[in-house]
Amino acid sequence: MSDRDDIDILYSLQHHGWSTCILFVGNKIYSIDSISHAFGDPMGDLVSATISIIGGASEVEFIWWHEPGGTQWKIVRDRDRQHQIKIIVTEFSASYGELMKDETTVVEFEIKVSHFLTLVYYQMKKISILLKEKNFDKDRSGEFPYAEFYKFESLFLL
Repeated sequence: MSDRDDIDILYSLQHHGWSTCILFVGNKIYSIDSISHAFGDPMGDLVSATISIIGGASEVEFIWWHEPGGTQWKIVRDRDRQHQIKIIVTEFSASYGELMKDETTVVEFEIKVSHFLTLVYYQMKKISILLKEKNFDKDRSGEFPYAEFYKFESLFLL
């Protein structure tokens, strides 16, 4: 595994329970659109997975549901290089509550744990600050996982 630093994440909390996540890996852009908050807590799932990685988990996964379909994230720690993880993002066509089908890989990459934690932390910090603005908070209220984020923040800033 090589240590990559050409990776970035942009997470955009949109109006009325929707989000978009854009991954920049190398010279390519991967957009995960229409992430629904109706069937779960996509930001909370990302933050919880990140907390698990900080805690030493060897593998975590979560699903961001769309309407229809979804995106699954698998984060796997390298056994030999514990500071490194592999992230595999796949899409599938099943609706909420159905078994995944027609799964295809969107992107797969390796990244240092510290780099990944930094990317997730600052995207979530950005959203938490923006939600303090009355206009931004309108139609987004209740969409942010404050308790999980504060737990993550306390671990990240150690």
